[in-house]
Amino acid sequence: MNQTFGGRASGSPRLGSRRQVIGKYENQESADLAIMEEYRNGAHVVFVPTPKRVVNRMLEFAGVKRGDLVYDLGCGDGRIVITAAKKYKARAVGFDIDPERVKESRANVEKAGMQNRVKIKEANMFKLNLRPADVITLYLYCETNMRLLPQLRKLKPGSRIVSHDFWIEGIKPKRVVEMQAEGRPRMIYLWETPLENAYEPGDAIVAPDPRRLLRRRRASQVYKKPHGVAASARKR
Repeated sequence: MNQTFGGRASGSPRLGSRRQVIGKYENQESADLAIMEEYRNGAHVVFVPTPKRVVNRMLEFAGVKRGDLVYDLGCGDGRIVITAAKKYKARAVGFDIDPERVKESRANVEKAGMQNRVKIKEANMFKLNLRPADVITLYLYCETNMRLLPQLRKLKPGSRIVSHDFWIEGIKPKRVVEMQAEGRPRMIYLWETPLENAYEPGDAIVAPDPRRLLRRRRASQVYKKPHGVAASARKR
């Protein structure tokens, strides 16, 4: 995700380059789908930047405004929190468990001159008190979002949760939008607290097909070294 998403559980294998991964499979799509399945099973975490167009749309979609406190869980290179502060005049805190990403984010915050509005913290997102936040941004797999659900339910009324590509199973979004960025469809999901529990019979869940999400990835793309998101877990 501009984020670090997924998670490499302790002792899990690490990914090599995209070329190394593809070598095990017949083609690009087979490799991507196999990797997606590994991510869903909690085997890996990689840092995948959220395209800037998607960052802007996420923050716009969440109605971020001056004075809001934005938490980005798995802040990666810090682009979401920097944009929230610079464009929307919000206060923002980015959390990541990877010291390399924390160092990179802090350098980017300083470069942007946003030190007064943005803080970057090295932390396990599953141990955070999220209640102070007005907006939570996510780029995590569905399973990770579900694990965060007990914390998200404790947000104060009117808080917004916005997620790139991955939904929260069983929780009805307030709005869903699809957009194109960097050659593939992107889904953005918005929830507002208190969360509306589960789907009524007959409700449709709008969820991205992994094949659509991954089909056009180039074989030459190289993933950055995965890292653990906690002794168990993300970001984003």
